[in-house]
Amino acid sequence: MGKNQESEDLDDFGGIFDEKTEEDLETEEFEEDAEEEDDDFDFNAFVPVTSASTTNQHGHGGGGKTKSLAIVNTDGNGKRISLSKSFFASLGFPKSVQVSCNQAKGELLIGHEIPGVDLSFKFSSGKGFTIIYNSPLVKILTDTFGIDFSERSSRSFNDVRIIEKVVDGKKLVLGIVKIC
Repeated sequence: MGKNQESEDLDDFGGIFDEKTEEDLETEEFEEDAEEEDDDFDFNAFVPVTSASTTNQHGHGGGGKTKSLAIVNTDGNGKRISLSKSFFASLGFPKSVQVSCNQAKGELLIGHEIPGVDLSFKFSSGKGFTIIYNSPLVKILTDTFGIDFSERSSRSFNDVRIIEKVVDGKKLVLGIVKIC
């Protein structure tokens, strides 16, 4: 890839690569945010999201330094899932993510690659959030976790932890979001 093409591709990330390379940011965020391997972590405790359509996904703006995930569920302004820029960076700037739910613990698992999960959701990055527009995914998460949108159109979740796991010799960086 030529230098101009690389610069154009990095511009899609809202200027977050102004002074550092993508590799610098990935290493810096990973070292800062990754917790020790969680020996009690069990992939089998999570159920993969398997029935949501993966079409009609776009990026938007907004943001912050806090690792967070927001679910927006409105009839007029769409249904979407937003990852803060910091959360997205902690995951290593993936081009797509997979999602799995642990209903018993009220946790959502997000990562570029999750063992046992086949469906990936593509997104693009805006000025502060990475957004997936996906009505079926929002419905699945709302139903699975019993999220109440009766008096509000969005819910934000800031209890996010980043872990690393080695599976079949490959290091995976995963975000676990406490939903309820």
